[in-house]
Amino acid sequence: DRSNFIKNVILDNILPGDIYLKARELHFNSEVSRVCLLIKIVYKNRCFRL
Repeated sequence: DRSNFIKNVILDNILPGDIYLKARELHFNSEVSRVCLLIKIVYKNRCFRL
């Protein structure tokens, strides 16, 4: 269930107000620093975002 939650957060399939409540329910530590990487690949005038 934790992996589905993370996928939903990444894919923006969860309301912002529900993120904290669901994270708390799944026992994620809210006091930990986290990092998010945005990768942009440009190939032959096309842009892909991962």
